[in-house]
Amino acid sequence: MVTIAAVPSLLKTPQHTSILTGYMWVEELLAGHPVQFHNMLGMSKHVYLQLIDELSSIAGLKPSKHVTQEEQVAIFLHMAHVGASN
Repeated sequence: MVTIAAVPSLLKTPQHTSILTGYMWVEELLAGHPVQFHNMLGMSKHVYLQLIDELSSIAGLKPSKHVTQEEQVAIFLHMAHVGASN
């Protein structure tokens, strides 16, 4: 019994295995499983898309030379969600 209970914690499967970066990472999240999206950004897809629309229309969020609005918001949300420092 102890062996059966201990095996999952010893043989861990990595969760963050994507080799994608930038906008391709955001596209992968949007196309992927809703739970993974929530785990990475802390909100559901439809709320994320609405947030981008609101920030673009009301606050004037625009893409920079190399970073889209979707990527800018995803970076911020991911850092805020996981408590990362910059």
